[in-house]
Amino acid sequence: MAAEKIFSKLRRISTNWGVTVIVVAVVMVGLVSVSQYYYTRRIIQVEAEKNVVLSLVLKAIIVKGMLNANEKIVINERHEMERHLNNTDSLFIISRRIITQNKDIVGVGVAMKPGYDPQHSGLFEPWSYRIGDSIVARQVAGSSHDYTKKEFYINGIKGENSWSEPYYDTDATGELVSTYSMPLQNAGGDIVGVLGIDVSLSWLGDSINAHNTQQSSFSILLTEDMDLLTAPSNRNVGRATINKVVELINDSTVERRLSGKGRCFVINFTDVDGSDGYIYYAKMRGAPHWTVAMVCYDDEVYSKLYSMRNLFFALILLCFAMLALILFRYMRNARDLQVANLERERIDSELHVAKHIQSEMLPGSAIVRHDVTAAGLLIPARDVGGDLFDHLIRDEKLYFCIGDVSGKGVPASLVMAVAHSHFCVLCQRESSPSRIMGILNEVICNGNDTNIFVTFFIGVLDLPTGRLRYCNAGHDTPLLLTPEAEPLPVKSNLPLGVMPDYIFEQRDMLLSPGRQLLLYTDGLTEQTDPEHHLYGFERVKTFSSQWLSKHADTPDKLLSALADASNAFAGGTEQHDDLTMLIVSYNGQETDLVLDESLTVASDLNRVPQVNDWVKEIAVRLDFDRSLTSQLVLAVEETVVNIINYAYPDDQKGEVKLVARASDRNLRFVISDSGIPFDPTHAAEADTTLSVEERPIGGLGIFLVRQLMDTINYERIDGNNVLTLTKQYKTI
Repeated sequence: MAAEKIFSKLRRISTNWGVTVIVVAVVMVGLVSVSQYYYTRRIIQVEAEKNVVLSLVLKAIIVKGMLNANEKIVINERHEMERHLNNTDSLFIISRRIITQNKDIVGVGVAMKPGYDPQHSGLFEPWSYRIGDSIVARQVAGSSHDYTKKEFYINGIKGENSWSEPYYDTDATGELVSTYSMPLQNAGGDIVGVLGIDVSLSWLGDSINAHNTQQSSFSILLTEDMDLLTAPSNRNVGRATINKVVELINDSTVERRLSGKGRCFVINFTDVDGSDGYIYYAKMRGAPHWTVAMVCYDDEVYSKLYSMRNLFFALILLCFAMLALILFRYMRNARDLQVANLERERIDSELHVAKHIQSEMLPGSAIVRHDVTAAGLLIPARDVGGDLFDHLIRDEKLYFCIGDVSGKGVPASLVMAVAHSHFCVLCQRESSPSRIMGILNEVICNGNDTNIFVTFFIGVLDLPTGRLRYCNAGHDTPLLLTPEAEPLPVKSNLPLGVMPDYIFEQRDMLLSPGRQLLLYTDGLTEQTDPEHHLYGFERVKTFSSQWLSKHADTPDKLLSALADASNAFAGGTEQHDDLTMLIVSYNGQETDLVLDESLTVASDLNRVPQVNDWVKEIAVRLDFDRSLTSQLVLAVEETVVNIINYAYPDDQKGEVKLVARASDRNLRFVISDSGIPFDPTHAAEADTTLSVEERPIGGLGIFLVRQLMDTINYERIDGNNVLTLTKQYKTI
C-alpha cells in the first residue's frame, strides 16, 4: 500500500509538471509571436522611412528641376531683353514668345526703374500673360499696382535673383504662381529694371503626388513661412486632413523625431477619420526654401504585416485551441486517471480485505493428530481466487473438500465463498458426501445466470475405522500415495452448477494406516513452461512418489515442495490459474494403548447389567472417579439398550460386541452389531424445552449419550453397525 501511495504521488507530480510544461509552452509561443511581430514591424518601419526619404528627395528634385528649368529660361532671355529695353514692342514680342514656348510660364514682364525711360517717366511695367488659350500684353503698372513695393522688384534692384513667395495672381491669370526675378542692366552695367516670370504652381500638387510610396499616401508643399503651397487634387484626401497636417507641422509643441539618418522629421499622426499614420517632412535645399511633406498610413505601410499578423494570429489561435484541447484532454485524462487510480486503490484495498476474508475462510492451520494429518495450500493467481479447500473433524470423522470455480477473480471468489460456507454448514448435520454434493449443486444452480460451474471433491474419513467415503463432481482425480502413487478410483459426475436435478454417485474404500491422499486443482497440472508444455499429471505423480520416499515422516510438506517444483517448471512465466492442494494422511488407531478389552453379549435386555459391570471394571482399572464412571456406565447402557431395541426388532436374535480401547488421552468404546442398518446420530434430538405430555416418545437416550460423551460416531461396515463413543480425559 505504501508503494501505491508513492506511485500515486508520482503520478500527480507528473500530471502537474505536464500541465506546467503545456502552459509554459503556450506563454512562450505567445511571447515569441509578439516579439516577432514587433521586430518585423520595426524592420518594416525602418525600410518605410528609407523609402519615404527617397521619395521626398525625388519630389524635391522634381520641384527644383522645374524651377531650375524656368530659371534657365530667364537667364537665356535676359540678354535679349536688355538689348530691347527701349523698345516696348520688342519687349512684348519677347514676352509672348517665352509664354508660348513654355507651358508652365503664365506671365512675363519687365519692371522698369522709374525715370529710366524718358518716354515713361513714371511707373512702367510691360507684362504679357496667358488667359486661357490667349496671351494678353499690356502695361500693368499704375496707382493700383505699384511694383516697386513688390518683393521681386526689391530683390532684383538689389541685384539678386530670387523666387517670390507663392501668391494668387488676381490681377491677371488668377492662378497660384511664384515669380522668379533677376536684374536687367543697361550697356553701362547699371541696373535699370527687373525681369520677372510668373510660373504656375497649380500642377505641383499632382506632380509631387505622382510617385507616392503607397496608394493612400499623399504629399504637400509648404512655403518658407510654412503655409500650404500646394496639395493633391485627389478627392480621397479631405481638406480637413490636409489642414491638420499643416497644423501639426507648425505646432512646436508636437513631439517629433528625426528619421534614421536625420534627413527628415517624423510626426505620429491620426487623421480626422481616426486612421493612424506618420508625417514625414523636410525643407528643400537652396531657394526657394519650401518644405516637402508626405503622409503615410499604417494600414497600407503595414498591410502585408497586418495580413501576415492576422494569418499568424489565426494560426496561433488555432495552435492555442489545439493546445487548449490537448490540455483539456490531458487534464481530463489526468483527472480520469486519478479517479481511476483512486478507484483502483479502492478496489485494491477492497481486494486486499477480500483476500484477507477469503484466507480467513480457509483452515487457519493444519490438522495434526495421532490418527490423521490434513494440510492445504492455496496460491491464487490474483488477489482473490476461485479455488477452495477445507478440512474439519466432527464425531470422529474428517470432512475435507477441494474445489475449483470456473474463471478467476472476484466473481469466482464469490461463488467459492458460497460453496465453502454451505459445505461447512452441511458437514454439521450430514455425513454422506453425495447428499452434501447434491445440496451444494442445488444452491449453486439457483440463480446461476452467468453459467459458472464448480468442480468439487468431498471426502468423509471415519477415523476409528479408516473407512473413506467420497464424491467427485468433475474435479481432477486425487492421488493415493505410499507406497506407489496411483489415481483414486472415482465416478467423475458433472460439476456443480450444470444440472440442478443431477444425482451424484459416491464411492467408498478402506484406507489402511500410512496411506496419503493428495488432492489438487488444475492450476498444478496445467502450469506451463516458456514453451507452453504442461506440468501434467505424470510429473505430479512421479514427483510425489519420489519426494515421499525420502520424506515419509512429513507428508504435509509435500505441498510446498510441489508448488516449488511447479514454479521452477514454469521458468518465470506468469501464473494463469489458482493453485490449490490438499493432503490427507491417515495414521490409523493409536499404538500406545493402555487398555484393550472386549465383550460380546446377546441381544437381550437381561444382559445389560453384565455390560454395566464390565464398564465399571474398566473405569476402576483406569482409576476414574465415581462421577466419570457413572457417566460412562450410563452412556454405554443407553447405547446397548438402543441397539437391542432397534437393531433386532421382532425378537430377532443377535449379538452386541463391545471393544474398549484406552490411551493416555482418551477412552473409546466401539459397539457393533449385525442388525438392521440404523444410524442413531441422525435421529432427531429430543426437545427438552417441551413438557412431558408434549414431548414424543424416544430420542432422550441419544440426547443423553451426546451430553455424556465427547464424540459419537456411526459407520456401516461390512454389514455391521459400528458406533464409536469417545471420552477425553486428558488434553491432547
